[in-house]
Amino acid sequence: MLQANQRLRGLGGGKGLRPSSCDHEPLVSVVIPSRNSARTIDDCLRSIILQSYKRIEIIIVDCISTDSTREIAQRMGALVLSHDGERSVAKNLGAKFANGKYLFFVDADHKLGPDVIASCIKSIDGFDGVLINDQDISKDSKVSRLFASRRKVLSYDLLHVAVRFVRRDVFDSVGGFDPDLYAGEDLDFHRRFLRHGFKMVDSWATDWHMGSPVNLKELLNRNLYYSSNNLKYASKNPLIALRRINPLRVISAWRRSDTPASDLLPVVLLGFLSNTFLMIGVLLKLSRRQGTPKVDPTQTTLMRNKATPSKKNVIDNYNREGKNYDNIRYGRTKGGRFFSEIELRKTLAMVKGDKVLHVGTATGRVSTYLVSSGFDYVGLELSKVMVRITRERLKGEGDVVQADAEHLPFKPSVFDDIVSVRSFHFLPHPEIFLNEANRVLKRTGRVTVSFEKSVPGREAFRKLMSLPASNAKRAYYSNPQVALMMRRARFTALFAGNVTKLPLLLYWRSKDDRILKELHGKIPSVMGTVGMVVGSKASLGVD
Repeated sequence: MLQANQRLRGLGGGKGLRPSSCDHEPLVSVVIPSRNSARTIDDCLRSIILQSYKRIEIIIVDCISTDSTREIAQRMGALVLSHDGERSVAKNLGAKFANGKYLFFVDADHKLGPDVIASCIKSIDGFDGVLINDQDISKDSKVSRLFASRRKVLSYDLLHVAVRFVRRDVFDSVGGFDPDLYAGEDLDFHRRFLRHGFKMVDSWATDWHMGSPVNLKELLNRNLYYSSNNLKYASKNPLIALRRINPLRVISAWRRSDTPASDLLPVVLLGFLSNTFLMIGVLLKLSRRQGTPKVDPTQTTLMRNKATPSKKNVIDNYNREGKNYDNIRYGRTKGGRFFSEIELRKTLAMVKGDKVLHVGTATGRVSTYLVSSGFDYVGLELSKVMVRITRERLKGEGDVVQADAEHLPFKPSVFDDIVSVRSFHFLPHPEIFLNEANRVLKRTGRVTVSFEKSVPGREAFRKLMSLPASNAKRAYYSNPQVALMMRRARFTALFAGNVTKLPLLLYWRSKDDRILKELHGKIPSVMGTVGMVVGSKASLGVD
């Protein structure tokens, strides 16, 4: 664990949990993906810390949580990594930095019985992976009780279980989790595990799921969220997917379980209802995609032969940077990645509606986060290279159009939110964009823009930091200037502040983010060089 702490100290937070002195015992790396898991993460971590088997390390891989998940995890001594992908990406990242001989994948809304890891260690001798008995905690509702009964029944069906405690070398041989899946990724890994000829054993140890639906609305929302990705899993494993929804398998599994007969029919019906909700989600996704506003060629000055010289300059710059854009803007330093995390959190916190227009997608870094957060997403980008990269990154999710922000090719009153993340200062006429934003937003719609601010000594500071001059033409603004533009475009300015507390260039050049994180908790945001202003068509305050 001390080795893990040394390797990860700059990438994550937390000080890590010191393993026991029993060095002859194998180290177990517990990998936990999280996103806004503050409600359950305390119970989850506490159940791991109190395991009878003590030689463990805990790695939290957090997807830009906007609640107190990270703070709770760090306070309890876990190592915390950050990422902006989905659950499979998080698990693979945690495994990459794990030091254990064994990997144990636990969801943030699960808690373990006290001897789960000890049981897995005992069971895995002579095998490659261990099945853990997943059960739901039954709450005070009919739906919750039936959901728990269904989970218990399905634990007796081999098509509904997966190894989650596995030897590290076996995990690497199988190839980890499919990064395109965030529903059924464990079942997909299990299938490949078996195809590689690896052997599994059932420990009959139990972990408890704390996040099961308690009513039909929660069940519907859950299945709507996972619907499109369940379709991806089914397209990858069609025969297994069809066999899993066969109600006869539920009946067969029920016969092997001790679930009361009175629950059989409700459990079967609950499964039918759950699958129906999944299909509704798939159909809604398809209808939304078909209903996505398309580009009107008469309403855009997008094409290069029609673009102004200033816009051509931006297009050329973005086309030239291409896939190196993220490395230039974020990926070269830990400080840059820390800034990216802050920027994503603050942007997401301002989005309140469902249908979102994202202006200036660049390489799709923000796009993937908005799509994976469940928004009905449309991206807009001027550079054809960036449009292609964003589409590749989204893998068919959402919709991306090549168009000009100052001539939005959409009908009036279409979107709930418009988001522009550090593209505003590239616009030759930002007032025109804001008027266009007002036109295509719904009656209570909001526009959120972040931008590089006008601060004294910016160019001198760039030279001091040995940064090359930027090729793309841009204009710098103060928060009051942008707020005034908002009012002139008939918006009520709800919020004006800074995205960061320090100059942006300090983040880009900081190879160690520990000092930055300490400063963020102690200083006001007066030195920030990236501003954010939120405007609303309705006279409402920020929630």
